[in-house]
Amino acid sequence: MPGFGIIPLRRLLVAAGAVLVLLTTTFASGPASAATPGPQLLEPAAGATLSNAAPMVFRVRPVDASQGYLWGFFRDGKPLWENYANERTLSGPEYRIEPGSAAANAIGSGPVRIWVRALIDNQWTDATLVDVQVATATGGQTPCHTVYFLGLRGSGEANYNDPSVPVETKMGALAGDTYAQFVQRANYVGVKVVPDAIVDYPAVPFLDVIHEDLVTEAARHLLLNKAFAGVGVGVDALQTVVERARAAEPAACFILSGYSQGAWVIGEYLARPAGRDLVGSGRIAGVVLYADPLFNPGYPESQGPKYPGIARALGVSLTGKSPYVPEGLRGKILSICLEGDVVCNFRWRSLLDVPADIANASCLAPGSVICPHYDYRYSTAHLPTSDEGTAFLARVVLKL
Repeated sequence: MPGFGIIPLRRLLVAAGAVLVLLTTTFASGPASAATPGPQLLEPAAGATLSNAAPMVFRVRPVDASQGYLWGFFRDGKPLWENYANERTLSGPEYRIEPGSAAANAIGSGPVRIWVRALIDNQWTDATLVDVQVATATGGQTPCHTVYFLGLRGSGEANYNDPSVPVETKMGALAGDTYAQFVQRANYVGVKVVPDAIVDYPAVPFLDVIHEDLVTEAARHLLLNKAFAGVGVGVDALQTVVERARAAEPAACFILSGYSQGAWVIGEYLARPAGRDLVGSGRIAGVVLYADPLFNPGYPESQGPKYPGIARALGVSLTGKSPYVPEGLRGKILSICLEGDVVCNFRWRSLLDVPADIANASCLAPGSVICPHYDYRYSTAHLPTSDEGTAFLARVVLKL
């Protein structure tokens, strides 16, 4: 009977040895077919130093038939962040990490190894690896620990005077984009941002302000009168919001940003006694204007062509002879006017000149997509101007 147990045991050991040999041979020789090579990393370069105070962009050459890309970030072999694990989604060939985001905070600063794989037919490619450094900005400390960001919508942008609508939507497209990008950077350096939108004024549609009859002197006050009245209402509304904020938090700073008629409102407010008082207090941290009808090209703070804005050219303004940039705001304002935009780059008969102003003439057609005045957010010729405005505010307000 003892032998009955020994023989099967020997057979089991022999069989187990054969399996072990088979497994060893299989893994030593590798898979029957090699995995697809990993995607080619275009950005960043190996050894690059990235700043977590600015957007970090990671980009690969697109892989044919890819279903998405798995991006992972490691330090000392330990995972810091992965798009699928943390966001439950794969990304495209470009993966972007914004300052102050959960990904940026998880990655922190120091050496980072980047892994990226493509998913093809539900199979992963090999991983492409690159080592970079992530550095923390060492800029000076901002004196503004609380910032009120006041955004003003432009001509024709909807008035969402509804508590359920996000505040950045109420600001209009450009001011809202600027706020959304700025607040991420402010969160990174620990600055509190309180957003507000000035909604209690009529942002007159562009077609009510610009018309081919504008080329005659007699028509200027008739056609701009509606916009001019709306600006006055907007100045009153902006002044009320500023005074309420100053009463609630006297040490707070202010950022003002407006597009088109919203920029006009800001200029008129700064020329008022209440606006001059705010300038004198030193609590205005930054101002960004887009397509300002009061545009004055004679200042270093003005970015754009040599002609003035339509309200300045036609003398329709409450500011009188007040300087476009008050002395206390030199270096704190950026005013952007795109080439050919008749609102901030006005010339007599500009709507009828051919061929240079065919684009402006198109502004008279409802639904036009090539009108320069609508080109600040979506353009094939340049980045969205809100990117420039945000970078400016990050530099002058947050010292990044």
